Amino acid sequence: MIQARKLRELRDAAGFTLRQMAELLDEDERALAALESADAPLDPELLDRCARAFGMTVERLLSDDAVQAPALLLFRSLNPEVISELRARRAHFGLGDFLRGLCAMGLSLDDVHVRQSTGWSCVAACVCMVRRRRGERVEEPAILEAWAPEARSP
Repeated sequence: MIQARKLRELRDAAGFTLRQMAELLDEDERALAALESADAPLDPELLDRCARAFGMTVERLLSDDAVQAPALLLFRSLNPEVISELRARRAHFGLGDFLRGLCAMGLSLDDVHVRQSTGWSCVAACVCMVRRRRGERVEEPAILEAWAPEARSP
């Protein structure tokens, strides 16, 4: 089944184990394994959750270029602890919604790039970028404290 194969391809492209992908999607690990092996029908809600987490539409998720999505590269570059923290804060869906919005407006990440000369993590830069786009006040020390502990002053 094509949809089941796509879930596995996306998981591999993001560098996730089955357990990490199940955690990210709030899905039971055994159920996800059954979905990937086409032993169970795919739930449209799960497809949407997966597309949302990876910052794309369901149509793109099922397309041939889905593995080129920017969120997959971002997830590959993060360590498992950061991914768990993103999931715990539900920030992975916020990031996915932001990326979906960019695509809907015909923009790419290059169009809204935040310079990272300060040693900020990618996540801290994305949080800052999202808040600026919303018109919110960006308090960089607070963002660094929450998202980029490696950049804190001693």
